[in-house]
Amino acid sequence: KRFFKAQDREENVIKGHESVVKCITDLGFTPKDILTKNKLQEALDRFNYQSEDDLYAAVGYGEVSPLTMANRLTEKERKEQKIEQQKQEAEEIMNQPKKEPEKMKVRHEGGVVIQGVENLLIRISRCCNPIPGDDIVG
Repeated sequence: KRFFKAQDREENVIKGHESVVKCITDLGFTPKDILTKNKLQEALDRFNYQSEDDLYAAVGYGEVSPLTMANRLTEKERKEQKIEQQKQEAEEIMNQPKKEPEKMKVRHEGGVVIQGVENLLIRISRCCNPIPGDDIVG
């Protein structure tokens, strides 16, 4: 197994690099901005590899998922995007015109109207026969 890894190393380094670049692009970032020396060094430390080629080869072999590596490399940017999006949503909510609370409307669809209460199921007993306009107390 080790022999095959050594034999296919260069091919796997290229394959791993291409996979990571594709995942970064799919996440909506520019690979040139993400694949900097500092971020790659952080990824090397996090995944415990000695060189960039070792890390890309591990991605090419399938030991490390390209999406996992892309997520680690773009973690800070994604957090910043999320915070920015939340700020924009908050601004949109704050800039919306204030709605006046609807005054309690008394709709008279026939039957008994209870002021301040809508869609209330009522049942008038058989002995109660109010004349329209009479107050009902109960």
